[in-house]
Amino acid sequence: MEGIFKTYPIKDATQKDAVTYVSILFSLAQVDELDQKEDEAIRLLVSENGWSKDIYQDAKAIKSVTIESFNFSPETIRVFGPYLIRDLCAIAHVSRGFSEKEDELIDSVREKLGMSSEVYSLIKVSVQSQLEAVKSWSKVLPA
Repeated sequence: MEGIFKTYPIKDATQKDAVTYVSILFSLAQVDELDQKEDEAIRLLVSENGWSKDIYQDAKAIKSVTIESFNFSPETIRVFGPYLIRDLCAIAHVSRGFSEKEDELIDSVREKLGMSSEVYSLIKVSVQSQLEAVKSWSKVLPA
C-alpha cells in the first residue's frame, strides 16, 4: 500500500478539501464496516500527503457523506476524479478485496463524476496491478 497514495493532484489542498476527500474514503470503508487495514490505509493517505492528523479525525467524524453534498466544480472533478476513484479502489482492496457494496458505491461515485465505465474498469485493473506489484516487490527487498 505504501507509495500508492503519494500522488495527489492538488498540491495546496485546504484542510476542508482534504477532509472532504478523506470523508468520501471513510464512507466507502464503512459500507461493509471499517476494518483495521482500511483505517491504516486512510491514515497512510493523510500522512503521505503531509496533511494534519486533524484531517483524519475530522473526516472520520462525518457521517452519511455523499458526493453531491460537496458541490465540486467541473474543473475539480476533472482534475481529481480519477485520483478519488483510484483511492476508493485502493481502500476497497486493502482488507478483503472488493465487496459488492463497495463496488456499487464506487460505481455510483464514478457515475456522479461523469466518468465512463471503461475508465473505471481501467482504474480498477491498474490499482490491483499496482498493489500486487508493491506486495511482490516488498517480498524481494531485504528485511
